[in-house]
Amino acid sequence: MRDDRSAGERQELERRLRRKSYREKLRRKRQIRRNLTVFAIVTVILIAAVGTVVNGHIQSVKKAKATAAQAAAVQKQKMRLAEEQAAAQKQEQLEKDNTLTLVAVGDNILHDHIIETQEEQPGNWNFEFLYEHVKPEIEQADLAVVNQETVLTENHGDVSGYPCFETPAEVADALVNTGFDIVEQASNHAYDCGTSGVLQTLDYWNGHFPHIKVLGIHRSTEEAANIPVVEKKGFKLAFLNYTYGVNQEPIPADQGYLIDIFSEQRVIQDIEAARKTADCVIVGLHAGEEGSGEISDYTRHMVQTIADAGGDIILGSHPHVLQKYEVVTGNSGHQTLVYYSLGNFISTQQDPSYLLGGMAQITIKRYPDTGQCRIESAGMQPLFMYYHYDTKEYAAYWLKDCTPEMFANSDIHSETEVECTHTSIQTMADTVLSQSSFSGPIVLQ
Repeated sequence: MRDDRSAGERQELERRLRRKSYREKLRRKRQIRRNLTVFAIVTVILIAAVGTVVNGHIQSVKKAKATAAQAAAVQKQKMRLAEEQAAAQKQEQLEKDNTLTLVAVGDNILHDHIIETQEEQPGNWNFEFLYEHVKPEIEQADLAVVNQETVLTENHGDVSGYPCFETPAEVADALVNTGFDIVEQASNHAYDCGTSGVLQTLDYWNGHFPHIKVLGIHRSTEEAANIPVVEKKGFKLAFLNYTYGVNQEPIPADQGYLIDIFSEQRVIQDIEAARKTADCVIVGLHAGEEGSGEISDYTRHMVQTIADAGGDIILGSHPHVLQKYEVVTGNSGHQTLVYYSLGNFISTQQDPSYLLGGMAQITIKRYPDTGQCRIESAGMQPLFMYYHYDTKEYAAYWLKDCTPEMFANSDIHSETEVECTHTSIQTMADTVLSQSSFSGPIVLQ
């Protein structure tokens, strides 16, 4: 078909077609740009969303890791603390297992006023009230020593006080229930009731308390030759006990085994034998001048004999008053801890100085790495014996626990005009303690 349009018309048509095509291209380009813009925005949003999710996951993972690390650190800290605590407990237990505490008191004497508190009581008598105020400290010690000044009887009809003592056997029950493990019986009153008094005392101790180590009296030569050794916490301690003599002499020549009387030869032999089997040799020495705070020359001689022989600890009794403690050196350089007199523990004696006693407090340690034993520390706590006749109050107290009212009410004032106040007794105690010394530790060889 022939196109009748002129050349100009055709050109105009071509321009229009070109413009239309151009506009169409522009439209498509704009659409593409819009699409690209939308795509870009969507992509950015998606990327941001994914980034947020990924970052959240990363942060969550980091937080989880941090929490886990913190928990691990806390657990590690707990384990470290537990290990340190276990190590400390192990060390503490090791220290405890290798530490022995020893306490000792002086003369236990039941005078008539104390015995009379029980005379209206039917059946067995009970003297535990005498010790109740100091009982906890005695029970807590690994070993506790008391000097039982007098012999025992189960027959209440035979009981007697000063000057020839025969003491109710129930005092032994009270001493054991208070926590004493070692009982010294060698004293100047040990033969007050003759041979029968010694034997009935042993019968009571052995029959009722076979686990208690009774020193200084024996029923045979064979028994007297045995060295008493107490084993506690792996420590081996030999205990010996001597008196300077007895009041009711003479002891029959063929019964010299009954009571351990001090003699240089006997002491040297006993200590030599004891040192072969024990880590520590402890000697109860009943000697000195009654009522005097000064150390007698003969007491010093006996102490030096024990130190020269190798005794490690001396527990003194008999003077009834408190005397100092110190370290004495033997002729071979051996050191001996000496308590010259622990005074009275229980009594109703009638001078204020007789009411002041002391409790020796000694610590012995063993060093597991070397096996070496030594006296680590030594001290003394003052005691006061309170008594009141009308109220029948009789008991040993820590001096630090006594009140001025107790001193004012004590019946010591009905017996003497000598001052007995909290201040005067404390001054006595301070004087003795100021004279005392312990230059330790002392190696036990």
